[in-house]
Amino acid sequence: MANSNAAGELFEDAFAKCQGELDLSLFATWLSIGVAGAFGVFSLIELGYLMRRPTIVRAPTLLLVSKLIFGIAWAAFTISSLVLTATDLSGPSRCSSAQSILSVIFACLAVILSLCAHFKSRRPSTLLCSFLFVSLLTNVAKCQLLWTVATETRTKKASAIYTASAIMQMCFLGTNSKWQPDWLSWDTDAHSPEETSSIFSLGLYSWLNSLLWKGYRNILAMDDLYPLDQAIAAGLPEKALDTIPQSSKRQSDWAVLMWAAKPLARPLLLPVFPRICLIGFTFCQPFLINRLLEYLAHDGENGSERDAAGLVGATILVYFGIAISTSLYWYYQERSQSLLRAFLVTSIYQKATQAPSSENKAAITLMSTDVDRIYTGVRFVHEIWANIIQIALSAWHLYRVIGLSFLAPLILVAFAFATSIVLSKYATKYQRNWMQFVEKRIGVTSYALSHVKEYRISGMTSPVQNLVQEERVEEIRQGGKSRGIIGISATTSYIPQALAPVLTFAFGSKVIDSTKAFTTLSFLSLLTSPLMLVLQVIPILSACFACLRRIYEFTLTPNRQDPRLAKGQLVTSINEKSARKQSSLDTAVILTGASLGWVAETPVLKDVNVSVERSSFTFVIGTVASGKSTLCKGMLGEAPFCTGQIMVDAAADKIGYCDQSPFLMNATVMENIVGSSSFDSRRYNDVISATMLEEDLKTFSQKDQTKIGSKGVSLSGGQRQRISLARALYHDAELLILDDVFTGLDEKTSQQICWRVFGPEGLLRSRRTTVVLCTQATQFMFVADQIVQLSSNGTVTKQGAAENFIKETAYPQNYEVLSLGQKIEDTDDVLQGSSLEQNTTKTKDTPTVNVTGNHASKTDTSLYLHYMSSIGWPLVIFFLIVTASTGFFFNFPAIWLRIWSADSVKDMPSYSFAFYIGIFVLVAVLGVFVVFAMGLINLQTFVRLSGTHLHEQVLQTAMHSSLRFLTTTDTGKILNLFSQDMTIIDSQLPRMVNNFLNTLASSLGQAIIVALSSGYLAISYPFFILILFGLQKVYLPTSKQLRILDLEAKSPLFTHFLDTQDGITTLRAFGWIPDQISRNKDLLNSSQRPSYLLAMAQQWLLLVMNIIVAILAIILVSLATNLQNINSGSVGAGLVMLMGLGASMTAVINSYTGLEIALGGINRLKTFGETTEREDKPGEDAVPALEWPSNGNITLSDVAASYTNDANALVLSEVALDIKSGEKVAVCGRTGSGKSSLISLILRMIDPLTPHGSQLPSIAIDGAHLGNINRTALRERIIALSQDAVFLPEGSSFRANLDPWNDASREEAMDALAVVGLLDVLQDRGGLDALVKNAELSAGQKQMFALGRAILRHRVRARKMSEKGLLEGGVLLLDEVTASVDKETERQMLELVWREFEAYTILMVTHSTQAAVRCDRVVIMEKGKIVEDGESGALMQDEASKFRALAGSLADN
Repeated sequence: MANSNAAGELFEDAFAKCQGELDLSLFATWLSIGVAGAFGVFSLIELGYLMRRPTIVRAPTLLLVSKLIFGIAWAAFTISSLVLTATDLSGPSRCSSAQSILSVIFACLAVILSLCAHFKSRRPSTLLCSFLFVSLLTNVAKCQLLWTVATETRTKKASAIYTASAIMQMCFLGTNSKWQPDWLSWDTDAHSPEETSSIFSLGLYSWLNSLLWKGYRNILAMDDLYPLDQAIAAGLPEKALDTIPQSSKRQSDWAVLMWAAKPLARPLLLPVFPRICLIGFTFCQPFLINRLLEYLAHDGENGSERDAAGLVGATILVYFGIAISTSLYWYYQERSQSLLRAFLVTSIYQKATQAPSSENKAAITLMSTDVDRIYTGVRFVHEIWANIIQIALSAWHLYRVIGLSFLAPLILVAFAFATSIVLSKYATKYQRNWMQFVEKRIGVTSYALSHVKEYRISGMTSPVQNLVQEERVEEIRQGGKSRGIIGISATTSYIPQALAPVLTFAFGSKVIDSTKAFTTLSFLSLLTSPLMLVLQVIPILSACFACLRRIYEFTLTPNRQDPRLAKGQLVTSINEKSARKQSSLDTAVILTGASLGWVAETPVLKDVNVSVERSSFTFVIGTVASGKSTLCKGMLGEAPFCTGQIMVDAAADKIGYCDQSPFLMNATVMENIVGSSSFDSRRYNDVISATMLEEDLKTFSQKDQTKIGSKGVSLSGGQRQRISLARALYHDAELLILDDVFTGLDEKTSQQICWRVFGPEGLLRSRRTTVVLCTQATQFMFVADQIVQLSSNGTVTKQGAAENFIKETAYPQNYEVLSLGQKIEDTDDVLQGSSLEQNTTKTKDTPTVNVTGNHASKTDTSLYLHYMSSIGWPLVIFFLIVTASTGFFFNFPAIWLRIWSADSVKDMPSYSFAFYIGIFVLVAVLGVFVVFAMGLINLQTFVRLSGTHLHEQVLQTAMHSSLRFLTTTDTGKILNLFSQDMTIIDSQLPRMVNNFLNTLASSLGQAIIVALSSGYLAISYPFFILILFGLQKVYLPTSKQLRILDLEAKSPLFTHFLDTQDGITTLRAFGWIPDQISRNKDLLNSSQRPSYLLAMAQQWLLLVMNIIVAILAIILVSLATNLQNINSGSVGAGLVMLMGLGASMTAVINSYTGLEIALGGINRLKTFGETTEREDKPGEDAVPALEWPSNGNITLSDVAASYTNDANALVLSEVALDIKSGEKVAVCGRTGSGKSSLISLILRMIDPLTPHGSQLPSIAIDGAHLGNINRTALRERIIALSQDAVFLPEGSSFRANLDPWNDASREEAMDALAVVGLLDVLQDRGGLDALVKNAELSAGQKQMFALGRAILRHRVRARKMSEKGLLEGGVLLLDEVTASVDKETERQMLELVWREFEAYTILMVTHSTQAAVRCDRVVIMEKGKIVEDGESGALMQDEASKFRALAGSLADN
């Protein structure tokens, strides 16, 4: 009670001093007290923080002296003011005394903080400048009041002192705002100017001006962009991940929110204060309107010039306050969003590196689609609480103005909130379901894009393309439910805005005047506008939360459990302990009773007991599917199911691994070999020599600086394998685990590598490295110390010393190998550089998307046309007509109230109350219907048509792009089109189109009404239009380039995610995960730069628009208060519309900036389609009959070819070949000699080069020139098998993989599987309809399955030709199909091929002598040329034959 009385006295004193009026003086006094008090608290906190920081600033001494002079002078004047207040004869009020005392404390603390920040802060103190500025505004206002009432000498003296104090404060603020980046002791080029900008520069975005100007005048590149502010760079997740409970139980919603919010608490809270200020300034608008209309209603008769000036001053304060607070609010909001994105992406990546390899497939979708949804949704997180406050305050003020009639709109508010809450529950459910389908579709697309070359060889391009498109159609159908919720929510949110004015005036007074009408309408606007936003945002935030939960649950995925034991942890029986105690000292790997597998119920390996001695070579052999690769994975701790014990005595970063399917990144040869290791030129040269890469590097356009494409797509199988082996050899490893490293190598190269790497004087012997090699190359067992043989049922059938093993086993022993003393060619001429820092230059004719060239200046008109054409013009035109009508419905209340209020105050109104309210109701209901129709058309029909059509276009382009394009373009760049850009088309683009057109129509209507309120104001419109035109000339070029750079920056991040996903086993084995996490953060920070700067540029534009609205308001109020005969109704309507215009302009800019980002997606899709080099050329449209080719005659005459169309980088040269019908031809040669390129040429995956002055070289089958045939049709008519067995994306059945064209019956499919011996294997896995899991099939089984697919195609073709009475014939192309199988399986495969394809012409690329000698002819290739061609038997007998030399002494066998 005492406190209450004291407060009452304080207010009485204040009112007494203000002569009974609650005017600006009281407000300024109380604001001064609040500012000074708050500064006292926060300044002490900042002083404590700064005192602990080192000195980093070397500012000029003159600036320091200036700060001291002005600061001390200001403090002295505040003390003088305190003395005058204390000696006031009339007795100072408590209010003024408190203000004076706090002002002195404020000044003293400000001087101290200024000095401390001068030496220790990287920018002018935000706290000091903010409080000084607010305090200065109150002091200036009070100075004006003091001089107005100053009549005595004492009061004039006080006014003079107060004015001098304000001047010194302003000078002190000016000196504290002065700053130069050069004063800091750091590299200014590595930091953004934002990091050193004052709060004023941040609020006005002046730090961005130089970039905007540069973008206007020049083409921007990534190097032109500001570095990312270190405060928002990636680096938080390590702390956050430690707090994640490793539990499989579903966590509460609160736990999910706290996981994301806790590490980002400060950035997330920074927008709160400017948002509160924005609420305050927004609520000043209706009071300003009410005061102005009262002034005009009395024609200024009781007012004065002071009142008019006060109204203009209040307008300046309110509208510029809105502009600045909005600016700062969105500045801090954008920063928090960028930090959240960095946190989420880094968390996802870190988890992907820790999870089992089979559990990280969702990472790509989570880091793209889900993170983008969260980024968009969290933008409105502060709008919820802020608008709820605004709604409550508006309802209270409505009650004060119209009484209990305010309950009418509250009924609508309650209904809308209830509906929105119900919708939000469904939104979460539908969003999660939608994201699962998006995840599946992106996974399918990613797999398809990674295997385009293999699909083309197998003739499976069309089935795969159809499969991906079907996934897209189903995804859109599932997403329709979530978009439907958004559409219903948008309609519900509009209902209060449309019907609230109707109900309010229906239940209110029957007679309304303009003052009451427009004051009420202004408060209704403040009630319904935020309500509309809240109701739209709730379902969006619910969907956003569903995505956040998906990410959180991914981070809860159990980490990979490494079952391996460290040395000394192995548990043995009592009898074994003593026997093993001594031997274990020299043992590197021990497996005791180990059972390993991919499914718990069916282990691949059973009860394995193996011991590997240190510095020994152990070869693991066995038949196809015996478990060799599983054993390698088990030793690496990657087998998901393991029982027994595995001990590996090697440091985590001292293990090397070479996978059977080589993992390669889209980087240079050198970067793939060196990886994360430090560069050692001697070691590097040794490895290049040992893996026989010298000759290959000489043929590459840029030697070892040549980029090899995603997954090494530009290399042969043998080259990929040797580069992968070179990486393992370069790594400083104590233990090497190698899985079939001789796959894809010819016999001679295999012998050389075996001798140089594993021989008695080989590289690994000299290093004393422990080696475990799983292989089919049993001919090299003589270099091993120990042999372990696995049976087909996954048990160890035999193991022992290699010498004894070979004697007891029927394996050939007399292999001739090159002596280590043989001269090895110098490699210096193939090594382009000795450091990874050396820049690489792009290969000539590289077809990449031009991200900073002419497309940067493309007008948005073409993008709109491209988007609308994908929908259909009739529907677009109808939609635009419906949208245009919303401008009328949104602005009708102001127009109708103006007419109604003018008629209502007449003695004899022209129309009745029922007439006016009836028209009001009719138009409101029609407006709701129009909004619903817009949402239905846009969110459902537009998305379905555009999403399907645009996806089909980009998929067609990607699947039929040239091989040259695929080898020079990151898969991540292409996948980004299918993930981020398709997500934009599905969700962001339709919502932004709706919002932009709605708000634009509303704004145009409001602008017209504002102009009608004052003819003088309308005159200013052309000048503002010129200003806007000039702004867009500067802004649009920069923003367009930034959104294009956004894709360029994000593509490496996508590629890195894909590389990590594909090579996680290799990366973990090498111990490179910490380096990859660091690289991910660097790529993430780089990807954030253009998107963050684009967001800031958009806020710069929003600030400019708000300033224009402020100027319009000032002009309108100035004209209203200074001109005669101004109609108060017109001014009221104008101000209400101007108040709405400000909000509408904000919405227009926000939606336009969102539309800009969405248009970036359309632009990228359009540019990709226009600039991507297609493999199909004009004139290649002939589609041969299904029975073609029936004979199989193949003719090539003088053909040359290159992957780059460069005559100096030929892969084939002077190739002439004539193969007769039914002939079986083997193509042999050293790895990289052009064998696989010959297959690619026949399948038209590379094009023949045209010699100067001659016609295109002839390539014909059965007399048909291949240059005229559609390439997809060609590959579907020819049966071909790749050296890499290819499957449809995971999630498809065995039957779909066996017969992707759906041409065969179930019985035919079963027979084909039975022929290749896989029927029982598939029956154990669930039969033909079971889903394929690639990890459960060995490499040999996959190759056998691919052979089964080829046999099924042949049998279906034979059936169809038989139905037409035709004899079967055709062409079969085989590319190293036996490389991954043992000799016995190879024999079985060849028997099948010869029996099933007896009538076919067969061209077989092989390194196997067993396969070659079965053929009628053998063609030998060297360096892309045919150097020998003859009958196989004769060549084997000819001692001078290159074929015999290539086969080595195996020819004698």
